[in-house]
Amino acid sequence: MKKNTGALYVFGFFALLALGCIGVLMLQGCAGTGEPIKDPILTNAYRTLNGLDTAYDIAWGSFVQLYKDGLVKGETMTSAQAMAWKYYNAWSKAAKTLKAYAAGTASPDQLQAALDLARAGLDELKAYLKEQAGDNVKIL
Repeated sequence: MKKNTGALYVFGFFALLALGCIGVLMLQGCAGTGEPIKDPILTNAYRTLNGLDTAYDIAWGSFVQLYKDGLVKGETMTSAQAMAWKYYNAWSKAAKTLKAYAAGTASPDQLQAALDLARAGLDELKAYLKEQAGDNVKIL
C-alpha cells in the first residue's frame, strides 16, 4: 500500500507541475501583448480549459483524499490514475490547439474538437470517480 501512495504523490506532483507549466505557456502565448483578447472563440476556449482544470482539481483532490483515508482501494486508484492521464493528455492537446489557434495555425473546428475531447475525458473520469466513491467525492 505504501508503494502505491508514493506513486500517487509522484503522479500528483507531476500532473500539477505540468498543468501549471501549460497554463503559464498559454498565458504568455495568448495574452503576452498586454492587449485584451478580442476573439470570442479564443476567450471561450481559454475559459473552458480553465473550468475543466478547476473541475478536475476538485474531483481528483477529493478522490485522492478518500484514497489516503483508506476509503478507496489500490486497484480502484490505479484505474482512476489511468483515466486521469487520459484526461490530462486530452487537456494538454486542447491547450496546444488553443495556442495554435491563437497563432493562426489551427481552425475553430480543430479547437472545438480538442475541447470536446478534453471535456469527454473529464466527464468519463468524473463518472468513474462518482461510481467508485459515491457522494464522498466532490464533483463540479
